[in-house]
Amino acid sequence: MRFTRRGYPGEPRFGIPKLAMTLTLVIDIFLQTYFRGIGYGVLNKGISFGWFSGLGTYFAIAIYLVFIKFSGLMNQTPTKPARINLAIWLLAVGGVGNLVPRLIWSGVWDYLYFPVLGFWFNLSDVLICVGVIIYLWSEIASCRARPCRSKSL
Repeated sequence: MRFTRRGYPGEPRFGIPKLAMTLTLVIDIFLQTYFRGIGYGVLNKGISFGWFSGLGTYFAIAIYLVFIKFSGLMNQTPTKPARINLAIWLLAVGGVGNLVPRLIWSGVWDYLYFPVLGFWFNLSDVLICVGVIIYLWSEIASCRARPCRSKSL
């Protein structure tokens, strides 16, 4: 039996990109566990770059709940480009990749080091950053294509 989902025109189906992102999530959680086990990297109890370390877990859960509400509102607009779907998916996968370890260890294990700026990060952080870039790029591109007005949520 084959399951299909009908959507609006231009909506991408769950395909290779989303499967790849889901596998990236599993790989990132595995790598966080592995590098934590061997002691390589740092435990980030903060939100981003270690900021607000006292609010880490609670703030991350609140942000993720707000994001779920925001993505639900975005899904109600059938005219959004497929790039927005990709951006939302990247943000969701990256958010889960950071939320799961935060719930387990009260922080996120960062195992990739960027020596030029001197900070640690993980694969989920990369997904979040790419998602934000794609989202902003899509919004700028859509404003160039048609007159853009201020949108309120």
